[in-house]
Parts: sequence; C-alpha cells; structure tokens
Amino acid sequence: MQKKKFLEIFKLLIKYDTPTICNALELLDPKCRNQGYTKKEFFCLNKNLSPIIGFVRTAKIFSNDKNKKMGLKEKKAYYKYMGNEKMPKICIVEDSNINPVGCFWGEVQTNIHKKLGFKGVITNGSIRDLDDVANNFQILFRSVLPSHACLQLKSIGKAIKIFGVQFKHNDIVHADQHGAVKIPLKYLEKLPESIKQVIKNEKPILDLCKDQKFSLKKLEDIIS
Repeated sequence: MQKKKFLEIFKLLIKYDTPTICNALELLDPKCRNQGYTKKEFFCLNKNLSPIIGFVRTAKIFSNDKNKKMGLKEKKAYYKYMGNEKMPKICIVEDSNINPVGCFWGEVQTNIHKKLGFKGVITNGSIRDLDDVANNFQILFRSVLPSHACLQLKSIGKAIKIFGVQFKHNDIVHADQHGAVKIPLKYLEKLPESIKQVIKNEKPILDLCKDQKFSLKKLEDIIS
C-alpha cells in the first residue's frame, strides 16, 4: 500500500475512538474480540487529545539505581532507529524492571520524539514533567516518578510485551484514553466500511434509548 493511501485511511480512523475501532475489527474477524488490545491498567496523560494512530517503533529499557546507563553509542543508535521514515509513528517502550525506579519520558524526550514524527508513546514505565511534555503528544503510562535515575537500553526494534499485548516493529496501532489496539494490515482498508456498519448497527438502539416511549419489548424487537 502506498504511503498516500495509509495517510488517507489514518486520517479517517482518528475520527473514531479506540473502542469503535475494536468493534469494527470484531466484525471483520471475531478473533479480534479477545486479542490484539491492551488488557492491563494504565494512566492516560491527556484524555482530551484526539485518538492517535501510527506505525510502531519499539524499545526495551531497564530503569535502575545501579549507575548502569546508556552510552553515547546506544543513544545514537536509538535515535537513528526512531527517526527513520517520515510516517506517523507511535513509540512503545517496555521497562523490564518489575518496579520502575526512573523515567525515560518527560519534557525532553517527548519533544524530541514529536520532532521525529511520533504521535505519542505507550509505556509500562514511568514518566515525569507532567505539565511540560510536548503539546498534543499522548502518553499512556504506568506510573509517575520525579527522577530519571539510570536507564539501560536493552533492545530496539524487537518484539516487546506491555499491558498484556505483544507489539512489534511496524505494527499499526490506534490508541486513546481507553487503551491501544493493533490493526492487522489485511483489515486496514476494510476498516472504514466496517466502522460505518458498527454505527448503523448501534443507531436503532441508541435512538430508542433517547425515545420517551422506550420499552423492553421494543428493545427486544431491535435486538432480534
């Protein structure tokens, strides 16, 4: 699929929240009802931001207080990988420390990654600088801490698992305050029509709920 086509579809999909995307995927493939989306608790930094969608870039870090940290060579390799390709991207970072002790994400990293083409980050690690992160940059995260402590870079570009779902390089992900869902490439072009069907299916029920003459019998008739 050409880049222009991807961007056109992405532009359509950010008009809808992530639950709607999940519903539409279920119509295309019943297996999507149980897989491909985040299943563990997280925090959303800005619930008022529009949904984000992009190609995944992955990294695994380890936050520690043992003075083990990234070297210059590792930092250069990380930014080279993250900055490659001018497409909408979402950064997904796994902190392999069971109990993170430091933050990779804050004012500096969010501004850098925004310039590299990222719409946001999803991490099971910690963040800081809550009032100073880049504008219109979404963050789904696990906890808040005041210091960056020491951070080791374990891997870039490899499959990782956070919030109960595995992510890999170039996965297509849609995310908002509800969580994130992977969109299989084979369903991407079919998704806009599937969303229309979801809305069409729900409309009679929602219209009935707004009707002063709502009744259980009418609800049963619609469901039937």
